[in-house]
Amino acid sequence: MTEEEFIKTVDCRFPYDDEVHASELIELGSAISPNAAFMVLHEICRPPRSSQVVGSRVNELLAEWTAAVHHPLVQEVLPVARAMTQNREISTVEAIRVMKSIAPYRNQFSALSIAYFACDDLTGEGEAEYRSVIDEWDNFGALTA
Repeated sequence: MTEEEFIKTVDCRFPYDDEVHASELIELGSAISPNAAFMVLHEICRPPRSSQVVGSRVNELLAEWTAAVHHPLVQEVLPVARAMTQNREISTVEAIRVMKSIAPYRNQFSALSIAYFACDDLTGEGEAEYRSVIDEWDNFGALTA
């Protein structure tokens, strides 16, 4: 399965309450690519409004994801994801700091989205940084993850 196929499989379709399938997707995402792994985290910390997943289950999934994924960005992105699971926004300044730390890891769109969606970007500064990082990646100005 390609990264793109995997992302389409889990995007707004993560099986929060199916323990076996959720575990399989966490492992598969980690095996496919860092971006696929962070897409799983994105789904864990931003369940669709239609989802009835409870907080304790989200915490279990978060712990399982953390144990399965080994990437330098985990340390930066995990606190942001935890804040999101607790319905807490981070400051735009903090979101920008995290986006800047993600920037050297080319094409980590899922991690970047977590940082971007974690803040209430009233000034547009977060959006500007988000676009700047993507532009940098489009110009091949970053390291490959």
